Amino acid sequence: MSIRRGKLGEYRIIIELLKRGYNVFEVVDDNEGIDFVIRLSNGKYIEIQAKYKKDGYFNQFYIRGEPRDNHFFIFYWVNEDHFWIIPSKDIKERARYQQDGRWKDTYTIDLTSGVQREIFKDYKDKWELLDKEVEKQVKV
Repeated sequence: MSIRRGKLGEYRIIIELLKRGYNVFEVVDDNEGIDFVIRLSNGKYIEIQAKYKKDGYFNQFYIRGEPRDNHFFIFYWVNEDHFWIIPSKDIKERARYQQDGRWKDTYTIDLTSGVQREIFKDYKDKWELLDKEVEKQVKV
């Protein structure tokens, strides 16, 4: 995927988060697998890794470090104009993991059809998953 298309996807997700009232800040260096953060009223952050596809499946992506409560993946699929909001802990449990070869230690999700679409159906447009984690982090 080109950098330009990747940025277009990130901005589509950022626009959606802004429409929902979140304070979104871009991360300049994506070395930690975080594209942007949502700053909460208590100064804490929710980390977001954005994934965008026009067609096909979301292939070969990393979870850097251990999954944590405040780390979410948001997948945006242009062809359906839908989002999948998935906590990183759930990605690690449910996505296909590549143990060896060229794409060692990466994950793949196919939201276009089949078993994985069924596995991840409960995350489609489920913004309330993010909302609940924000509420939880603000109370801590």
